[in-house]
Parts: sequence; C-alpha cells; structure tokens
Amino acid sequence: MNFSSADVSTILDRILDKAALIPSQEAVSEKNTLQLVVQLIKRWRDLYYADDPTLAPISIVLTTLAAHAYRGDQSVSKALTSVLGGIVSFIEASRRSGERHLRVLNPSNLAEDLSERWDTNPAAYEAFEEGMRDFHRRWAQLIARGGNVNAELEALFGEPVSSVLKKRAKRIQDSRLAGKLGVASSGIITSAGPGAVKMRPNTFYGAE
Repeated sequence: MNFSSADVSTILDRILDKAALIPSQEAVSEKNTLQLVVQLIKRWRDLYYADDPTLAPISIVLTTLAAHAYRGDQSVSKALTSVLGGIVSFIEASRRSGERHLRVLNPSNLAEDLSERWDTNPAAYEAFEEGMRDFHRRWAQLIARGGNVNAELEALFGEPVSSVLKKRAKRIQDSRLAGKLGVASSGIITSAGPGAVKMRPNTFYGAE
C-alpha cells in the first residue's frame, strides 16, 4: 500500500488519537499543530531512550525547543519536518560557538536554565544530540521517499501505527465494496466521482 504526504499526516493524527500521549480530554482535531508535534516528539523520545530513560531529554526542554523552531505550518508532517530541522540547527550553532551543550532557557524567565542537568551529565547531552540528528534524518528520508512507510512509522512511533494501518485498510476495503472508491487519472486512489474510474470490490480470498 502506498502513501502520499497527506496520508502520512492522516496516519499521524490517528497515531496521536490512539496513543493518547498528552493527558487530556481533547480530540486531536482540538489541539493545535505545535501541541501535536510536541506529542509526537515525546512519543519518539519515550521509545528511543527506552533502554536507558536517564538519558532522555526532559519534556520542558523538548517543548521549549519545538516552540522556538516552529514556523507556523498547519500540516503536522510539515511542522514536524521544520521543527526537527530547527532543533538540529540549534545544536549545530551551539557547537560552532564552542558551547559544551545547547543552552535552553525558560522563555518566561531567562535566568532559568532548563538544560542545566547537561552540565553534570554530558552523556545525556551526547545522547540527546545523537537522537535528534537520527530522528531528523529518518523523518526526512521517510517524507522524501514516500510509498509504503508503515515500517518506518512504527519504528519511530511504535505499535499504535499497526492498528491505525489496519483501520485504514478496512476503511478502504469497505469503501471499495460500497462502490465509493475510484482511481483518478494520476493513479491515486480517491473517492469515486467525475473523472475517477470506479474500483471493483476485491473478491480474491486465496486458493481453496
């Protein structure tokens, strides 16, 4: 099954609904894009550092960095791309300036250094830097490649992807059986309508 960038965004929204990563009664549609991006980064963080949670960057650092890097994209996938790129740029700028680690200050109180734990735990900062570079690289490759990205999404965000993909496949098959699915001239599967060739129901059930 192939996925467009719009499909990736839809899957991300459903991963967020399924994972319920931020304690809240809000549906995904009621959260703003930055909140959803932070939620995904935290999900990645929990999986990436699962073997040694002491190395994981704290939530307030990730949230602050994401807010600084966010450029107003409304698409979750595009916003995640720009935020990860921004955080990696912050890391590289910190290195060029000769700092031991990236400084993350509390925007409401610049005297408070949210990243002070890295002063005494350089291994945690190295793990943060390595992790963010890896996340940025893998996400950029996923978006650029397109096609079937379910394995990559599962690797980044975990098991909720499986259930999302199964629901998506069932919805497509239900629409096909109801005659509501078609193929546009571009080859993209879409709702049956003008200019689209209606898809026949899939009646292959294997050899008997």
